[in-house]
This record gives sequence, C-alpha cells and structure tokens, in this order.
Amino acid sequence: DYAVACRELARLCEQRLGDRARALAVVRDAVAVTPDDASLLDEAERLAETDNSADAFRVLLAIYASVFESASANDERLAIHRKRAQIKEKRLGNPSGALDELARAFVLDPDDKSVQAEVLRLAEVTGRWQVFLHMQAARFRRTEDVREKVSIACETAALLEKKSGDR
Repeated sequence: DYAVACRELARLCEQRLGDRARALAVVRDAVAVTPDDASLLDEAERLAETDNSADAFRVLLAIYASVFESASANDERLAIHRKRAQIKEKRLGNPSGALDELARAFVLDPDDKSVQAEVLRLAEVTGRWQVFLHMQAARFRRTEDVREKVSIACETAALLEKKSGDR
C-alpha cells in the first residue's frame, strides 16, 4: 500500500536521518496522491507539531489545501478552514490570514455561531472590520425572519457605535 510505504519512509527520514522536514515532504507528497488517508494527515500534523517551525506549519497548510480539494462534505471543509485558521494565527502569527480562512468557513456554513464569533474576534484583533460587516450583511440578506433581521442590525449598529466611540 502506497500510504503505508510513505509513512514508513517518513519514519525513517525522521528517526534514522533526523530530518523532519524531509519526512514531512514525503507525507505531503503522499497526501497529494491519497488525500483521503486520515493516517497520513495525522502523521503530517504530528510531524509539524514535533518540528514546531514556521516552515513545517507552512507545509501543513499546503497539505490541508490538498485534503480540502478532495473533501466533498461541507463539515470536512469547514474543519479544514478552522485548522488552517488556527495554524495561521497561533503558529505563524498571521491573524489576518486566519480571518480570511474563517470568512471562507462562513460561506460554507453561515449559521455556525462559533465561526461568526471567531470572525468578530479576529476583526477586533486585525482591525479588518469590513470582513465582519460583510458577514453581517450576508446574514441579514439570508434571513427572512424580521426579528432576526432586527437582531443582526442592532448587533451591528451597537458594534459600530462602540468602535466609533473608541477613536
């Protein structure tokens, strides 16, 4: 089995050669061929965590991109956006990139309250309020419920009032 052989080669690169970067590259190449193999993704995550370098996490982002392309279910794609956002913010110090990932996640599941909360938090961190406002506008357009429309409008207005008072 190709995935098993690649995992073994990655293990040899890591343990015998002490080369985690090469091990991660082997796993990246294997994921490109067999993106549905969860054990390869687990191995890639483990190697990136163990290496704990920005380069390793960039490779992991590329691996997630390969997996995303083959994922058919929205929940899988949503999970990948969340993982990519977490890596961008926590491991690469790129909260703006994390916000972009979560904006894409919002498109997949506009009703996910945790994604909405994270977009708000990252808009606060980055000052990129337009992303939050676009999300609120999409939520407003999407709902037919007048009470929900009023709630979204009031929430947005209160935030804008608070932010304009912060200046």
